[in-house]
Amino acid sequence: MEKVVINNRLELARPEGFRVMDHEELKQAYGIDYDCMWGMRDEERHIILSVFWKVSNKLISKLGTAKLVAEQSEKSMRRRYRKAGYYSDGLFESEVAGNKAWGYDYGYVPDGPAQKCETMVFKDGTCCYTILYHTRDKCAQANRAIYEEILASATLR
Repeated sequence: MEKVVINNRLELARPEGFRVMDHEELKQAYGIDYDCMWGMRDEERHIILSVFWKVSNKLISKLGTAKLVAEQSEKSMRRRYRKAGYYSDGLFESEVAGNKAWGYDYGYVPDGPAQKCETMVFKDGTCCYTILYHTRDKCAQANRAIYEEILASATLR
């Protein structure tokens, strides 16, 4: 299994079948043009995994905990997909790359197939990472192990 390095710091596994997405494809997928984003996808298994990161100054970093960022992200997703049947069980605590992380599972039904997703947020010093996982609801159970394998592979260099 190949490893990829994001932001010269976060290392993740890139399982067979995944290809790295270019910036234009990420812009189209997320509807934003943000310099600090990276993603990979497996078209056959209908999985997209992306990472966004933000480096802040020390003061803002202390005020913006991973939990607060995850809460704000969940509220944003709830607003964005409320007309598409958005649902979530709320926040949970976890660990990513040896750091305390906060995440939430959610789903929605856009104009296409129903989606099952998870977002994880963790901090490394003044850098905050957000990992987004998207798959089709009908593939979610089969794809869960792949996603967990990628998360378990996360290390910081």
